[in-house]
Amino acid sequence: MNNSLPAIGSFINDLLTERSWSMGHLSVLTQIDKASISRIINGKRKPTLDHLQKFSQSFGVPLAYFLEAAGYPATPDHQNTNDSEVFSDVLLTTPPSPEQVRRKLYYFEQHAKTDDGKKQVAESFEAKVEKLESSGPHIDQLKNFYHKFRNQSGSPKELALIGAALLYFIAPIDVIPDYIFPLGYVDDVMAVQLVLSLLQSKL
Repeated sequence: MNNSLPAIGSFINDLLTERSWSMGHLSVLTQIDKASISRIINGKRKPTLDHLQKFSQSFGVPLAYFLEAAGYPATPDHQNTNDSEVFSDVLLTTPPSPEQVRRKLYYFEQHAKTDDGKKQVAESFEAKVEKLESSGPHIDQLKNFYHKFRNQSGSPKELALIGAALLYFIAPIDVIPDYIFPLGYVDDVMAVQLVLSLLQSKL
């Protein structure tokens, strides 16, 4: 651990080193710009609870560890209005709107065209399915998407849309975290439905 860094900076730095990740990679996963991550690590900026939630999801480490390292109480201080509102937004979220999901899909559609996006699908999809231990029509459709994407069965536009749905499913930065049941599955299902609708419109 680097003792010259604040506790949260050392914690994030250690996790990056442990996983051989760059700050750029963490930026892509969290959608927090690289400069902000650097300032948080170096103690030049205090992370918000939204930042910590995204770090927690990306690293797969309980939020409580990030809260402790950043100096937040385990239960948010409701006298601190801004932090409490952010915390409430994270934990007491409502089902996403189609527009929210559509915006995320557009981001992932661009990423699906890159080698890094294709690698992410190849390395993470099956592990995500296994981790959720979930089944149903939308999981079956995602598996169908996965095989098409891996075999590159489709036009570039179709594959980009399919890749977007897959990246949305496996990414830790979807609109609602998977562990908020049952809302955590609502946006995944909506993403699949939107992509199916877009694919059908292309046929």
